[in-house]
Amino acid sequence: YVRLLRTVLDPATGTREFGVVGIRQGHEVGPATSATPVSLFAVGCTAHIDHLAANGESEFALLTTGRRRFELAGFHEAAGTPYLTGLVRYLNEPLGDPERALERRAKARIELTRYLEVLGGPDIDLPEDPVAASYRIAELNRLSLADRAELLAAATAEHRLALAARVLRREWTLFTRLRAVPWAGPTS
Repeated sequence: YVRLLRTVLDPATGTREFGVVGIRQGHEVGPATSATPVSLFAVGCTAHIDHLAANGESEFALLTTGRRRFELAGFHEAAGTPYLTGLVRYLNEPLGDPERALERRAKARIELTRYLEVLGGPDIDLPEDPVAASYRIAELNRLSLADRAELLAAATAEHRLALAARVLRREWTLFTRLRAVPWAGPTS
């Protein structure tokens, strides 16, 4: 990862962006990589480095913003990097049916409000734009990696909002009926 950071931060060659894809099974680096082949989700996104703090030569804290979704087409076997290098196809951000997208945004907003209320979270201003709202809702939740991957892979914002409402309703139900606290693991 240190070499990856040096590559993406190099002013001559870097873009301050790298790709992130969730790991379904296995390990992408280290001795366990040969024991269990890595299995990744099909859709990832680029992460733009907004802020970087270094602690020595090999310890870093990053603040990143997801920028563009992509579909992983395979691995670039000849890349010669110590980290996985993917072959990707960037995905468009279609809205879907505009009227239904707005309706689904409103329903997802209701579910988000209920969800945040039971967790004691603050009320959130949701963007009016359904595409931006669909990503903001996904960002605000403590979801499993599989749920986050499903939201990221949704073909349209309309579909992503419908999925988000369903997941929020499920999480709200689990919490209110079973007192099961939402998953609070890594967010990426």
